[in-house]
Amino acid sequence: MFRIGNPKKVLNIRGGLGMRKICAKFQITTPMFLGGADNTKKAELRPTSVKGVLRFWFRAVNYGKYQDYEKVKKVEDELFGSTTSQSKFYLKLGTQKIKSETEQSKCKKLFESGISYLGYGLYDEIEIIENGKKTTKKFHRLYLIPGQTFTVELLINPKYQDKLDVEDLIKPIKALGLFGGLGSRSRRGFGSVTLDSIYVDDQEYWVAPKTRNDLKKAFADFYSSLELNKNIPEYTTYSKNNRTIMIEEFDNYKKALKYVGETMMNFRKNYGEDADIVSNYLKKENVDKHPERVVFGLPHNYMVEGQDVEINAVIGTRRSSPLFIKIISIKGNNGIKYIPVMTVFPSKFLPEGSKISLEGKGKEGIELEPKVSFDLIHKFMDTFPNRLEVRPLD
Repeated sequence: MFRIGNPKKVLNIRGGLGMRKICAKFQITTPMFLGGADNTKKAELRPTSVKGVLRFWFRAVNYGKYQDYEKVKKVEDELFGSTTSQSKFYLKLGTQKIKSETEQSKCKKLFESGISYLGYGLYDEIEIIENGKKTTKKFHRLYLIPGQTFTVELLINPKYQDKLDVEDLIKPIKALGLFGGLGSRSRRGFGSVTLDSIYVDDQEYWVAPKTRNDLKKAFADFYSSLELNKNIPEYTTYSKNNRTIMIEEFDNYKKALKYVGETMMNFRKNYGEDADIVSNYLKKENVDKHPERVVFGLPHNYMVEGQDVEINAVIGTRRSSPLFIKIISIKGNNGIKYIPVMTVFPSKFLPEGSKISLEGKGKEGIELEPKVSFDLIHKFMDTFPNRLEVRPLD
C-alpha cells in the first residue's frame, strides 16, 4: 500500500543490496506526555522510549508467525539487542526543534470535558504552603506540543545488512503509526503519532494516506501483511479477532478527543447493571459476578452512594485496556483533518489463577472468578455512526 516506484527495485532493497538505513517521519498529533530523565519537570522524546515502543509492536506483529511468547522474545532480543547481545541496528532520533508546553495554565486548559476523562491521571497533587496554610494543588504534567515532527532513523549494522529483512523493522514502524502512540495514556488518544513517510536508503517506500478511504485501505493492507490466527493470544498482539474503526473527521485534535471522551464517558456511565453489582456489594448482598466494564482495563473505581469501591486484579493489580484509541491526521484537498481510530486487541485478560476483587474503604473485600467478555467493547465501538471498519477476516 502506498509504495512508490518499481516493485522489483523494492524487492532488491529488501534482499539487502545496498541496504543501509530506514528513515520514518512522524508527526505528533495529540499532546504527548513523556517524562524527561527526571520524569517530572519537562517532557522529552528520547531514543530509549521510541525503541521500547518499537519492541512492543515487534512482538505484536510477530506472534502469529511464532505463536509462542518465548520464541517471539528470542527473535526480538536478537534484532533489538539484550543484556547479552548487540542490536542489529542503531536508532537515531531527529528531534532538534521539538518543544514542550511549560505553562501550567495552558496545560490545565487542555483538560476540558471529555478530554479530561481520557486523560485521567495526567496530573500530580502536590502540597504547598499558601498564605501560611498547607494546601493541595494539582500540577498538570507538561507535554510535547502537537503539530511537530520528528524522524526515526534505523541504521543497519553492516554485519547484518545482507541477512536482515527490512520488513522486520518496517512493520513495527507502521504499527506505531497506524495503531499506537508514545507516553502516558497513549491507549486513550494521548501521544498519538501520524506516520508521514518511510524511506529506505533514501528511496520513498511508503507515504501517508490522504483520505479516510485511503486510511481504511492502509489498515486492510497492514492486516493482510501479517500471519494471523483465530486463537485468543496470550498477550496484546494481532490476531483475526482484531477490529479497527475509523470515526468521522474533525477540524482539530481537541474536537476529536473530546468527542471520543464524552462518548465513552456517557456509555460507561449509562451502563447501570455494573453500578447495581457494586451497590449490592456495599449492601453485603450476594454478589456472584464482577462488573462487565473491567474489560476496559484494571484497576478502576466506582463511586456509588457516596462510597468509593475499587475493582482490581488479585494477581498483578493492573491490566491495560485492550482498546487502543488514537488520533490520525490526514492532509487532503480540504486541509488537515483529524480522525479518531479505535482498535480492539482481544487477548488473554488475566494470568492463570488470578481473580477480580471488589473492595470499598472500611469494607471487607470479595474475590470473584474472572469472566471477561470483549462484547462490551464491541458495543461501545458500535455506538459511533458513519464509521469505517476493518477486520482481518474481511
